[in-house]
Amino acid sequence: MENQGNKKKHSAYNIICFGFLPWNNMWGRNQSMMAEIAQFHLIHNVIFVDPLLSIRKVFMQKSKHLNTSSHIAGKLFPSKKTSKIWEYVPLTFLPFKRRFSALEKLENRINLNIIRLINSNMPFILFINSPKNSLQYLLDELLKKSGFVNF
Repeated sequence: MENQGNKKKHSAYNIICFGFLPWNNMWGRNQSMMAEIAQFHLIHNVIFVDPLLSIRKVFMQKSKHLNTSSHIAGKLFPSKKTSKIWEYVPLTFLPFKRRFSALEKLENRINLNIIRLINSNMPFILFINSPKNSLQYLLDELLKKSGFVNF
C-alpha cells in the first residue's frame, strides 16, 4: 500500500522492519530476508526493530534475551549488525505507565525518536512482519511518513 502523500522518487531508501522475533545469531526468515534486501543498491540501510523488551528482563541474570547480544549495552543502544543492518530493541522502562498515560506517551516518543535518529531523515519503506505488535503508536507515527508499507 503506497502512502499517497509521498510520491517523490528517491535514489535510496531505508527499510524499517518490525520483526516478530528478536535478531539473534540463529537466523530465521526475518533475518535472512532483511540481509538479502540490504544487498540491493536501492537500499541504504535496514533498521530491524525487535519486539518490545522489558528493561527488567535485560538486567535479570540468565535471561534468554541476553543470548542475542554479547553484552547488556547491546540491548540498551542500537547496534550495527552489518555495514547496512542496524538492530534496535525498544525497551519498556517506565513503571506505572498503564496507570499514567503521560508516562506511556513519553516512553513511546523516546523509542520513536531513537528509530528516527537511526533512520537519519532518509525516506523509508516500512516492513511490518509482526502479527501482534505492542508498538502500535510507533507504527502509526512511522506510517505517516513512509514511502511504502508492506504488511
